[in-house]
Amino acid sequence: MSGTGRAITANEKRVLALDEAIAKAGGIVLFAASMGASCRQVYSWRADGYVPIERAIAIEAIFGVDHKRLVGPGVLGPWSGGFDVLTDELD
Repeated sequence: MSGTGRAITANEKRVLALDEAIAKAGGIVLFAASMGASCRQVYSWRADGYVPIERAIAIEAIFGVDHKRLVGPGVLGPWSGGFDVLTDELD
């Protein structure tokens, strides 16, 4: 629950995860530079409430924020509950 007494939405959770990565980078300018993105792109991700999957994977590698916390609904599909098609391999 947020300070207003309402539940935090999924979009807000993704923005908080992005803000966590931005803080780890030392601010939005340093974050954008380390991602090879413009500040405008980063602000767009915040406004949209999700990060593109390829960027989310890079954020996880660089800043340790789980990519599943950053991507929009439906990106990982039904596998997101336990099997991640992007990182797990079939035997």
